[in-house]
Amino acid sequence: IIGLGTGRETINIFVAYGYAGAMENKDTFDKNEELMAMILDELALTGQTPTFVFGDFQLSPQQSGILANAQDAGRLFDLHETWCQDTGQPLEPTCFPTKKSKGRRIDLALANHAGKPAAKGTFVMPHSGLPTHRPLRTFLDLGYFESTFTSDSKAKPFNSIALRQHHLRDEEN
Repeated sequence: IIGLGTGRETINIFVAYGYAGAMENKDTFDKNEELMAMILDELALTGQTPTFVFGDFQLSPQQSGILANAQDAGRLFDLHETWCQDTGQPLEPTCFPTKKSKGRRIDLALANHAGKPAAKGTFVMPHSGLPTHRPLRTFLDLGYFESTFTSDSKAKPFNSIALRQHHLRDEEN
């Protein structure tokens, strides 16, 4: 949680790292989808507070049924995709596992409806020095939020990922 302005206005920033190998292994894919569901649960708990999720999701939003459904429902916005659509730029891949790879788009910058208007550009950084990834750089106008304060009477606790996994396993049995 980051305080802005007088400290009464806040935004949430989450960083996520998906399960490596989610595209190559069904069990890993399922674990990754479970993680995406937990991320969306946390996002829902933030209510109308502007919230951003950045990270290596191991899948593109179109490859993840969880992320695709959230986008289709207007609960989640892919900031790089939105920026490219708005500016006519091509959507660029962010991960190149081999030198001959044409790349995949698995590094994402996501926002809820309240956070989306503050995004003023999301770009792929081609020369970051990372061997296989080209991370995203997102510019946020944090001043945008100073006039959009919504009052939450009580902060909501973060879900325990371990507890959530335990509950999901119990439901399966």
